[in-house]
Amino acid sequence: MSQSQDPSGDCVGPGSSQVSFKAIQRILLCISSNHLNIKSFIKAFLSSQKPELVKAQHVWGSSAGLPSTERILCKIRDVLLKTKVGRKFWEEWVLSQAVLLVKKQHPPCGKVPKGFYIDASEVTPSDFDHGIVYERDMTLEKLMPFLFNLIQSTFTHSEVERVREATVRKARLEQKQAGGKTPLETRSAIDENIDINSDDESEENIQPGSLPVASLGGPGGSKEDEEYIDRLNGYVYRKSKDHQENRKTRHRSVARTICSMISNVCNRRVNTLQVENGLTMLALNGYLNYIGLSVNRRTAINALEHLGQELKKKIVDVMGKDTSLAPFITLDNIDFQQHIHTSTVERESTMWHGSWGYIHQPTIPEGISIKAEDFTSEKLKAILDESQTKPIDLAKILPTPTEISDWELTLKSQISVALVKYVAKPIEGKQVPYQHLPAVRPLPAKKPDIMMLKMMSALDNSTSGVGELYNSVLNQTGLSREKYASRAQVWEGDLGTARIVASVVDERDPCSRKERVNMTPEKMKLVIDQTYNEYFGPEAIQNAKNTADQKHL
Repeated sequence: MSQSQDPSGDCVGPGSSQVSFKAIQRILLCISSNHLNIKSFIKAFLSSQKPELVKAQHVWGSSAGLPSTERILCKIRDVLLKTKVGRKFWEEWVLSQAVLLVKKQHPPCGKVPKGFYIDASEVTPSDFDHGIVYERDMTLEKLMPFLFNLIQSTFTHSEVERVREATVRKARLEQKQAGGKTPLETRSAIDENIDINSDDESEENIQPGSLPVASLGGPGGSKEDEEYIDRLNGYVYRKSKDHQENRKTRHRSVARTICSMISNVCNRRVNTLQVENGLTMLALNGYLNYIGLSVNRRTAINALEHLGQELKKKIVDVMGKDTSLAPFITLDNIDFQQHIHTSTVERESTMWHGSWGYIHQPTIPEGISIKAEDFTSEKLKAILDESQTKPIDLAKILPTPTEISDWELTLKSQISVALVKYVAKPIEGKQVPYQHLPAVRPLPAKKPDIMMLKMMSALDNSTSGVGELYNSVLNQTGLSREKYASRAQVWEGDLGTARIVASVVDERDPCSRKERVNMTPEKMKLVIDQTYNEYFGPEAIQNAKNTADQKHL
């Protein structure tokens, strides 16, 4: 049987030639006659432990068989990317495989020089020698190749796209300047100086010309400097005249730093870069203090402590004011763990229980009396006695026609949003009915008067723990026990309730996998009006009232 070859001619090796349609039909017929399909056949072939098949399986992963294996994977990818569901599945599958690779690749957490952990009590100057740091950087790149190359490739791809667009833009500009009479030879923008350190984020950040003469290897640099830099095993402190090399150096440095950051977040014992940066920040603070640009650490800490004392005084002053409406104190629990990666009998992970809170001084709206005589029990009793004989004015209780209309439009707008999101698909170019909410009078946006309380310890939610928490708040307010107890009103509010409600709402969402139907604006308006009348119209209200009366009986 003759088989037609690949007309491109770029496929070589076993399995690279095209297979005729008749051959494919015969193979499919043979597979089907054995009560199999293509997927089950390939799965059975690759998972078989028979010696005859294991030998054939090894070809897929051998150096000679990898090109054809890559072509098969690419074809599977192309088939999956043709559908929306397939694209989502492919992205999730690739992400899961990437996660498995990243988990397996991480630097050792032992002490330097064999690991990436620096003990603060055993640190030495040799740990930060240029040669040692350079070797650690190279080791990190080798131990985390997948994540490092992924980040670096992302930067490189973005740079290539940027250069390509800059090349096209430059060619068009030159052609426009020349009047379009003669074809111009376009030169790649990779030969130009793209200022990667500029603050200009536009894509036109291309500056022709070379770097200053003080660049590495330039006429302005001395031979002694060149020899000194050459001895630093790849460390470059000044830009090279090779702009492409500058970009590669920047991409490698950023990718390596991100790898170190992720490793430190996953395991705090990988802290070589973090210790180096911490010492650098201390040295930088000392230098800024030396040149008169910053204060030293002790002065900054004293200033911070003084700010804390001023805040304490402010809290005492606010809580000591004799006002009709006392400030609101909001409290919530916070738990944090001191995690020990290498636990022993003497040292193990510890969970700390605490509470945080703040004091909110509410703003009294205009028109509301805040006089103390208006908040007495005698005043309240007089109002209640007067209400027994005072006729009820329905105009002050019932909503106005404008408010009823706004409420109806608001409900219909919410129905319209749900209809477009889950059920109907508006015809292109047509406006959705009830899309815009009626205008409302916005509330004034003012900065709230909030003062943070000092972090407090709380054993648990028992009586003793709550009592300890209240005593901590009492000590910060500066009030006596009698005055604090006479003004305190405990309101319960679980911050986790919002999370529970959100989860229930998510479970009740309609299935988004169903295809939406096309609707005209007239049809959508009819559906929205019918939905409103069924659940919020007069008949719905009367039915609900009758149902409630029957249950009451």
